[in-house]
Amino acid sequence: MIEACVWLDSYERFIRCLNFEEPDRVATWDLINDINIYRAIGGVGPNEEVIPKTFSKLGIDATRNGLSLPPTESRVWRSNRLNFLICDREFTFRTIPEEGTTWIVERPFKTLDDLYEIGIEPLSKSEILEEAVPQMEKAVKAYKKYDVVYIFCGAVIFDQAFWILGWELFIRALYYAPEQIRKLLDKFTFVQEVLAKAWSEFDAPAYMYGDDIPISMG
Repeated sequence: MIEACVWLDSYERFIRCLNFEEPDRVATWDLINDINIYRAIGGVGPNEEVIPKTFSKLGIDATRNGLSLPPTESRVWRSNRLNFLICDREFTFRTIPEEGTTWIVERPFKTLDDLYEIGIEPLSKSEILEEAVPQMEKAVKAYKKYDVVYIFCGAVIFDQAFWILGWELFIRALYYAPEQIRKLLDKFTFVQEVLAKAWSEFDAPAYMYGDDIPISMG
């Protein structure tokens, strides 16, 4: 006797895969960083409609993609704020879109001396939660409307260091200024701990650790 095929929604399909149970088909997980795809499939309108609609029409079950479209032009801004971090002086941060992704071409930290001279501190726990929780709620609600599972991606601890220092300076600093790098990573870790705990309060099936971790082979 052949059992009738039972089609699952994206959430149940994703849950079965996480639990190593057989789904109706392979669950799909992806990230889209191409404005042309969003415009061709999702159309125009609010990001919270266009972005989840694109994933849904492509048959993607789950994603860590947020609700921001990829930039289509260079961005330059002066600020003392970077995500949930506060710098003790204004800095210039500049990015350019190229080859389907975003490249950072000017950063707050440019020399080893900057690691000693520039102070950077995370926001308080309450300040982080005040900003982050509504963003998480908005993303969950937007994707759920289109039957797509949203998984928060946090823990960008090493990546944060690469963003503000660049690879060359980061590698040099690991050798010449390891204590300053450790202090920076501790501050980034504090932010990610707050975000991870906040996400754990949601009825979510998973949490993604999204970081590039240098591994010594020696």
